[in-house]
Order: sequence, then structure tokens, then C-alpha cells
Amino acid sequence: MTSPTAPGIDVPDDGGVFRNSAYRWSLYVSNAIDEKTYNDDAVWRSLDQSWYTSGKPYRDFGSLYGTPNPFFLRWLNHPSYDRFWQTLIPYGREFAKVDIPVLTITGYYAAGGGGVRCITSRSTIDTTRTPITHSSSVLMTTA
Repeated sequence: MTSPTAPGIDVPDDGGVFRNSAYRWSLYVSNAIDEKTYNDDAVWRSLDQSWYTSGKPYRDFGSLYGTPNPFFLRWLNHPSYDRFWQTLIPYGREFAKVDIPVLTITGYYAAGGGGVRCITSRSTIDTTRTPITHSSSVLMTTA
């Protein structure tokens, strides 16, 4: 299962609030932890609680699980949608180079909803092929 995302818009933060889960995910995809550790919710709840009760600044969260996490710390250095994040998402002419059909399905409360809205607003959507229901959105683009 995948979730459409828009780096700097809805991941690793959403509405300007960083998600603690982004710390866990960045450790996992950088091979700093294994899948068993990644899926051990008790470890991560304990880490969240330890940080919260410590009174330490959020920047310290990026080094709570052993060594500092360079990905997470780099993200914290870019709290606004600056050039760092903008280079991670295609825009304008870059979308014109994409020549594949794309089907994106997301629900109203789906984690990747912001990513879908961002990406589809930057591309051409064939609205004649875009059924929308009250429970989910199906966005289909064709080259």
C-alpha cells in the first residue's frame, strides 16, 4: 500500500506540525532500524512519552533513538516550504515530461490527501474521467 505525499506540504509535517511518525519512518527507510523495530509501537510510544516528559526541545527528538537521524534533522532545518522542499516535487514543465497514466485513490481522511491535492493541482487532470463520491476521491490523469 502506498500513500501519495507532497514533501514539505504534508510530509514530514502536516499544516506546519511535524509528525513524530516521520522520525520512525526515516530511520526505517535509511536502514537504521529493522522492520521488527519499525513495527513495534510500544517502542515508539515510549519514545514519544520520554521526549514529552523530558521538556526537551523538539529538535532533540531527532536523536532520541540512538545516534542522530540526519534525515529528520535536515527536515527540521526546513520548517517552511522553501527551495529544499520545492526541488522534491515536479512542477509546471517538469510535469509535461511525465508521459504515463496515473490513477490516484484517496479517502477524505487519508494521510496522503494533501499530497494528492498538491500534485494534482500542479498537473492537468481530465475532469471528465474524475468520479467523486462522498466517501472517496478518484483522480485520474492521462498523458
